[in-house]
Amino acid sequence: AALEDKISNAQTILNTIAAPLNVVYLQFLSFVLPFFIDLNLEMQSEDMKIHVVYDRISSIYKEILSCFIKRIHITNKCCHEINYTNPQLYLSNEDVYIGVKVFATLSTLLSENKIKPILQHFKMIDPKTIHGGKITSLGLIASQLPILFNDIDLDDVDRGWRKLINMDLDEEVVNSN
Repeated sequence: AALEDKISNAQTILNTIAAPLNVVYLQFLSFVLPFFIDLNLEMQSEDMKIHVVYDRISSIYKEILSCFIKRIHITNKCCHEINYTNPQLYLSNEDVYIGVKVFATLSTLLSENKIKPILQHFKMIDPKTIHGGKITSLGLIASQLPILFNDIDLDDVDRGWRKLINMDLDEEVVNSN
C-alpha cells in the first residue's frame, strides 16, 4: 500500500520495519521463536509423553542457555543446578550467539557504517560510572537509541539522571556487578 498508493501511515510503518535495528530484532525473533514453538508443541501433544517431557524441556532449555552461558557450566548438569543469573558464567559479548542471520546482518551493517557500535554506551549505567559523575547527560545514548526515548520527555529523564549522579550511593551498590 505504501509503494502503490503513497499512503503516509503505511510508508511510516514500512520505514520503521526496514530500519536496520528493527530488521535485526525481527531476525533475532525468527531465531528464538522456534525454541518456544517446540516447547508449546511438546506440551500440546495428544500422545502420551509424560515420560519424555523433562528430557525435551531440559534439552531446549540448555540449548537456549548455551547461547549466552559458557558450555562448561551447562554440560552434565541438571537444569536446576545451572545458575543462569550469575554473570560470571556468561559468554563475552562477542561470543553470545544471537543467530546466524543476525550476526550476518550486524556484520554487514557495521562494515557499511549503517549502524554504530552502541554497546559501549551502556557502560554509563554501571553504578561505578554513575557514581563517578563523568556522564552528566543521557543525550548521547538518546541520540544512539531513539526508540528507547520515543514518546517520553527527554528533559524529564535527563533531570532524573542528573539527580541520580548526585546521590550518595552506598559503596556496596557502587561496587556490585
